Amino acid sequence: MLSERGIGRRRLLLAWAGLVAGAAGLDGVVAHAASPLRDDSTPAGAPIFKPDVPWFLTTPAPAGAGVARPAPVTVAAHGSAPAELPTFVRSRAVWKAAAPAQPYVPQTPKGVSFHHTGAVWNGRPGAEQYLRNIQTFHTGPEREWEDIAYHFLVDLDGNVWEGRPPTVRGNPSIYYDPTGLVLVSYLGDFTSQSLTEAQITGGAETAAWVMRRYGIDPSTPLTGHRDHAPTSCPGDHLYGLLKDGTIPRRVQELLKA
Repeated sequence: MLSERGIGRRRLLLAWAGLVAGAAGLDGVVAHAASPLRDDSTPAGAPIFKPDVPWFLTTPAPAGAGVARPAPVTVAAHGSAPAELPTFVRSRAVWKAAAPAQPYVPQTPKGVSFHHTGAVWNGRPGAEQYLRNIQTFHTGPEREWEDIAYHFLVDLDGNVWEGRPPTVRGNPSIYYDPTGLVLVSYLGDFTSQSLTEAQITGGAETAAWVMRRYGIDPSTPLTGHRDHAPTSCPGDHLYGLLKDGTIPRRVQELLKA
């Protein structure tokens, strides 16, 4: 039989577990590998059974201080007005995006970070349906994010799709605060897939437009997800093009044009 002290401790632990699960919005721990879609939010080498807790629930607030949060932003399903998008970007209206599930958190763009969705994709289902699938996964019970995580997404043909507005915070990971970063994600797994010239061009054009549109210093380094968090994202092939200067040089050429 448990002593009175043991019973009390057990009750305390159960209460604490319930509090954490409730804060994370989880009914239970879900195996990431069992998800219908895999995304880049699981770090390399992480255990399979790991609940996805928003980063702000895993970062303790300073002693004696509350957690300051910017005022949320509410937008319609179609996101940015057409005039705010470059001509090469296909809007949310084209892929029939649903309205965000929650209000966004505003940000001021200060840099560009590259990602991949982390699962091999060969064009089936088509990009529009695939984007809707990703949005459903990101706003569903396994993530509970406001919307599709990224600001822009690049498909296999180099077409660029609008995700969420660049002036709101993205949701690429529970392991760091991405505030200020505009997230450009490639559809696919670029550890096993290689990029085409069209894809390189699409991502570079997007990064150059973001930097010009929001007055980001051209000397600001382009980063990959793994520069900010313990993850294999954006895949070795894509990350290699960032580090060997291929994509940064293309962006600089576009900025000078």
